[in-house]
Amino acid sequence: MNQIAKGVRFLKRISSYALPEKIHLKLQSECIYIAFKANARLRDNPLKYMKISEGNVCIDVGANLGLYTRVFLERVGKAGRVISFEPMSHNYEILCGLHRRSRALTIVRMGLGDRCKKTFFVTPYENDVLVTGLTHSSSSMEESLNYLRKFYPCSPSFKVLINEAELITLDSYISKSPVSHVSWIKIDVEGGEYKVLLGAETILRMFKPNVLCEIFEENGVAIRDFLSQLDYQMWRFNEKSVTQIIDSQFIEDGDYFFVPQGRDISTVVVTDRTERKTP
Repeated sequence: MNQIAKGVRFLKRISSYALPEKIHLKLQSECIYIAFKANARLRDNPLKYMKISEGNVCIDVGANLGLYTRVFLERVGKAGRVISFEPMSHNYEILCGLHRRSRALTIVRMGLGDRCKKTFFVTPYENDVLVTGLTHSSSSMEESLNYLRKFYPCSPSFKVLINEAELITLDSYISKSPVSHVSWIKIDVEGGEYKVLLGAETILRMFKPNVLCEIFEENGVAIRDFLSQLDYQMWRFNEKSVTQIIDSQFIEDGDYFFVPQGRDISTVVVTDRTERKTP
């Protein structure tokens, strides 16, 4: 464990230097993965507690630098499948390295939403380093910039990278693929989660997958109400427990599990934190 910790610190120190962007992102991806495997507690990750079995089909919406994609691949085995959606060119290239290692992985360089169209994806820089986890999509550049400004309140102007890419619905993609079932959908797209779910309604009704979704205060009620209509129950994740959310409760920013009614939550996530899921 000490050797792993030293390796993480070494990679972080190297990645702080002025390196070519592609190399910097590759190092960042490796740092995140090694820290996760070392069970680092800097930020408790719900991925540690997801019960994913061999043969599962997992969809990673907003794959970023590939942490969820990599762990999904390890858990689904050769009989399973992972489909990762990532519209940003720099992240996509990182994911392509994983694709060369596993035939179970499909990488789609597109974003997901509630309709098919072209859109802008905007990623900010911080100290000349891309902050890939804050990529925002919108048909309006000004809307994306306004969204990102809340993360940089002291910076009236900041550098961004702009990508134009296709936006499709998950329903339209799955209808043309040979997928016979979907076990898990993970969604982390910086405020666009509700539209992704709207574009996946057929899949949600047909396959009843478990859903892990990042929620912000402004879209939490809409997401809860939509999935409630599809007979899903909402569960709040934190490092100590998984607790069910009822309609009247205030919805904070964070990661939430949505599980079809009648499905035992203990079959979906590790609920006894004394027996933590091994990364």
